[in-house]
Amino acid sequence: MKALYILITSLLLFVIACGKKDAPAELPDPRITAPLNRDSINQVYAQRIQARTNALPLRQIVEPGRLRPVDEGPTDTVFFVYREAMLEAIAQRNEFRLLEMLDSKIQTRPPADSRSLAIFVTHWQLDKQKDSAALWTILQHLLQAGGIFSADRLLFIAPYYCATFPDTYDANVFGAIIGEGVRVRAAPDANAQILKTVSYDVVQILETSEQQSTIGGETWPWRKIRLSDGKEGYVFGKFIGTPQDYRATFQRQPNGSWLMTALVNKE
Repeated sequence: MKALYILITSLLLFVIACGKKDAPAELPDPRITAPLNRDSINQVYAQRIQARTNALPLRQIVEPGRLRPVDEGPTDTVFFVYREAMLEAIAQRNEFRLLEMLDSKIQTRPPADSRSLAIFVTHWQLDKQKDSAALWTILQHLLQAGGIFSADRLLFIAPYYCATFPDTYDANVFGAIIGEGVRVRAAPDANAQILKTVSYDVVQILETSEQQSTIGGETWPWRKIRLSDGKEGYVFGKFIGTPQDYRATFQRQPNGSWLMTALVNKE
């Protein structure tokens, strides 16, 4: 695994000293200009694509009242390997490795002028409490929740429920269940009565509870929802997404490699 990690790192040319982030603008960035070894990348892709589990569909099934998952990521070999490498950096809480995979002008907040690695580091407190930073949980959740490419395939937007949320619903009011057989409970408690189980339903979000629970090692707030039949209940926050939540944008570089250019929400 260590050897594979080193191979991925060298293939995608993301290993540059942190000091080079401050290099003069006229100097070319090897991450976006140096040619990629396509044969080796294809080899890594073949290994990873066979090893993955719980893969999301490559195409989204359109169904009224539901927002089904989709992940077009595997349809681009370089992007898929890049995303796998980023997931490894997240699992290892390796902030230096992660920063090497970000655009030097990454957007962290909605204002257009909030674009720099320094703002990103400060915002996510990577300089103070790196191991406990909320960034790791949020970014891992986004990367595992699929997404789609733009029509020209120069951008990839994740997660799928932000990238494909239907315009027929008010994005400020509605969200989507992002799992199959998700339990709707009578109270914001994992032991509360189960009112119903739902799969990928578009639901109205009534409130986000201040009360949080840790289930399976993940801590999320509860959200009170209203189903299409009018029934109300609570869903563990991990299993519901809205267009207002964090979304990540990735951009293809001139040499075919990828960098994350934005991680923002609409709050």
